[in-house]
Amino acid sequence: MRRIRRTPKFQPKLWNLYETAGQGLASTNNGLEGWHNGFQKQVSGHHVSIWKMFEGLQREVGLAKLKVAHVEAGKEEKQKLKWEKTTENIKKKVENYSNQDIITYLKSLAYNIDF
Repeated sequence: MRRIRRTPKFQPKLWNLYETAGQGLASTNNGLEGWHNGFQKQVSGHHVSIWKMFEGLQREVGLAKLKVAHVEAGKEEKQKLKWEKTTENIKKKVENYSNQDIITYLKSLAYNIDF
């Protein structure tokens, strides 16, 4: 086995979510996955015709405009309470990172992961 450390294929700056967690922002693509699942149901299937796809996209544009109107009116979508608490807990753990050893820090983050 080689014991030479190679440079990583992707630099940590690209994939590291430390700053994102500290700001309380989303650290997953669950929102995108949810949208994709909903869109797939809206066009009713995996391999649809181009016309069904266009109809689905038109409905999606209408929904996006409605969401923009809600945000402009001050009616924002709230996170589910469970995820709001988890985000807040992770944010606190990240803020206290410098006060802990690495093992304690990683364990405290791991306790917030729920599948």
